[in-house]
Amino acid sequence: MNSTFKLFLVVSSLTVASCDKAQIFHPGGPGKGPGKDPATSTTTPAHGDLKSITVTGSGSKTDYNAGNYSFAGHRHMHLRSTDFDSVTTATPSTNTKAAWQAHLDGIYPILTSNDFNNQATASGATLELTGGPTHSGKWLKRQASEAIRALFPSNWRLRNWNLLDNTGYKPCLYVSFYLQTFDNDETGKWFRMYWKRDLPTTDAKYSSSFWGAKMLNGPYTWRVEWSGNGELGGYADQAFSSTGKWNRIELLFDFDNDTYQTIINGVVLTDSSRNYFGPVSGQLGLNSVINYALLGNTLEPMAEDGHHVGWALPYADYSSKRIELADNASWASRTKSVVQPVKSWTSGNVEFIVNQGDFADLNNKHIFYLDGTTATYIGPL
Repeated sequence: MNSTFKLFLVVSSLTVASCDKAQIFHPGGPGKGPGKDPATSTTTPAHGDLKSITVTGSGSKTDYNAGNYSFAGHRHMHLRSTDFDSVTTATPSTNTKAAWQAHLDGIYPILTSNDFNNQATASGATLELTGGPTHSGKWLKRQASEAIRALFPSNWRLRNWNLLDNTGYKPCLYVSFYLQTFDNDETGKWFRMYWKRDLPTTDAKYSSSFWGAKMLNGPYTWRVEWSGNGELGGYADQAFSSTGKWNRIELLFDFDNDTYQTIINGVVLTDSSRNYFGPVSGQLGLNSVINYALLGNTLEPMAEDGHHVGWALPYADYSSKRIELADNASWASRTKSVVQPVKSWTSGNVEFIVNQGDFADLNNKHIFYLDGTTATYIGPL
């Protein structure tokens, strides 16, 4: 399929179950019809309001918010979920890793991996206070220049953002963010995650990584690799315009079942030439342990070309169970959807924080429960 998609078109008919349940393929379609117990609110909630729903059979979710970060003034339970709504300045009052993490709800500027970049602004890693696609208008930017190349000649492409650090086995990682790149740019790697396989430390595959990138006037690409080698890289069959647009990126890594997939604007990327049709199997390694993940790695965009890379509304969790708002009561007929931060999730009782995301307003929006990529309709907002 080589046609250009609008934002948040229909997700691939191949459905992947939540890695919380240790399943891969789900026989159902990508969404169900309207449920019998829609949300009961008679007025449309506003961004930042709390909304309670019941999701029968969804169980409970683990709270991974060790930093006690908040979204729209409410503590959430995810590893990362931020619109940077609480900040009023581009930089924290003190230039330390801890201060940046408090400023950016757990994210911080890095030199290469999980170290700290105390020259973030000077090296082109900035928090922008306006111009983003979501409710707050704030977003993370990375832009190099000839002056930055001269100032940091050995690692000017690496001064980006750390999304997360991890210790211990996690069965799953789900990541979502809005990405801005340029068609006529060799963007470089806009996301990279590293993990350690259940192998001897001397094995070449012991430290492996996944990255996503975009080619000059070409497709989005991805690859799993290790020292000196790697799997066959994927080149998306689908085409997406990026200049002046924000595309929603979703990444779902299922370590319990050794699969991953990349989703852009609701479309699961495929590469028919590599036989990559939906979830890619057998490339992560069973019992692998996530090390860290980055927003940006070896980035190329230059100020002289008017180019940059932007990330907005980053979300990360060690569970693929989540709540989303869509602009249609049929998941298959939506044109876009927005992930919702959750305040509590116990025995199917869910309280989430209403997130307008990149919707123009919240009128006529619908609540869905996502289990992997299987969507179940809950009711109107």
